[in-house]
Amino acid sequence: MRRGILAQAAFLALAFIAVRAGAQPFSVAEEARAPRPKPDCLDGSKYDDAKFEQGLRPTLFDDNFVQLIEAKSYPAKLQKVCIAWRRTSFWNGIVFDLRIWTTDGPNGGPGTRIDTIRSLTASRIPTRAVFYTYDLSGYNIIIDGPVYIGPFWDPLSYFLVYLATDTSPKTPYRRSFYGVGILDDQPPRFELGPGSAIPNFRAFGIRATFTTP
Repeated sequence: MRRGILAQAAFLALAFIAVRAGAQPFSVAEEARAPRPKPDCLDGSKYDDAKFEQGLRPTLFDDNFVQLIEAKSYPAKLQKVCIAWRRTSFWNGIVFDLRIWTTDGPNGGPGTRIDTIRSLTASRIPTRAVFYTYDLSGYNIIIDGPVYIGPFWDPLSYFLVYLATDTSPKTPYRRSFYGVGILDDQPPRFELGPGSAIPNFRAFGIRATFTTP
């Protein structure tokens, strides 16, 4: 909606935070008080190591971050999605849409949109990453193969709320993309990880569980 073509060519149109040793995006006291991560969807598809060194968010425009998710067999019904959120300021909540794409895009990237789940929320987000679980069983989303799943949100409305990211060198890289079209309706086209402006990216804090249709 509020997007020009040149905005996509800007420096990723996103921001990131580092919480590796030595970096202090928040005070030691805040970090000590923050609750420990409570990961969910451990019985499903997960690609992170449950330790999130960074977080990513759009800078000025609505954006969609997605990760390649695979079920154990197909067809499969999407049961739950778990997303790890974190913050660096007093903004501690977010409202977002969840978008699901097929893999029929260029070079196996996001292609056809399967569904959009609107107005999901997360509240009381801490400074350390915590998983929030979203029950999607009532939407009857059936997939025939791997899909890209991830949140779409406006960073100006929910400033300094981040999607947690795993940058551990031991974590296998998982294909992930960001970016939307001029009218916010195109699949993400910009890939993260090796060769991008954030080459140490390995995986998002996005997990999913599936059942048999």
